Amino acid sequence: MIAYSAIYISIAMVMLIILSVMVIRERRKSHVSLLGNDKDTPLARKIRAHGNFCEYTPFFLLGLFALEVLGATANTIHIVGSTFLLGRALHAFGILFYEPTHDKKQASTFNYRTTGMVLSLTSLGFVAVAILYYSFLR
Repeated sequence: MIAYSAIYISIAMVMLIILSVMVIRERRKSHVSLLGNDKDTPLARKIRAHGNFCEYTPFFLLGLFALEVLGATANTIHIVGSTFLLGRALHAFGILFYEPTHDKKQASTFNYRTTGMVLSLTSLGFVAVAILYYSFLR
């Protein structure tokens, strides 16, 4: 049996490593080594992108694995897993590379974060409901 959820666990680990290295590099660059961000906006952005990824991803991956164990199809695992990781990537991209603005021309850049959260929360919600569904089928 192939554990399809393991693919998404592995990809999430790589994403976490990338976000962690970004924080470490920015801390060294701005000479902020221990706690906080010393009000440094680029560092604060990297810390939040990393932190936000860490807040949502473990619960999702645990749920994805449970869903697979309960008998969800490979297509279900792939669709929901890729949707979640795309959402996390878009959200991180929006935090890391776009300043909040009231300029209507750049207002669409906020859409990266918004779209990322919609994809992430939809995936998380789907997995939660699907786990209950598959749990009661047995």
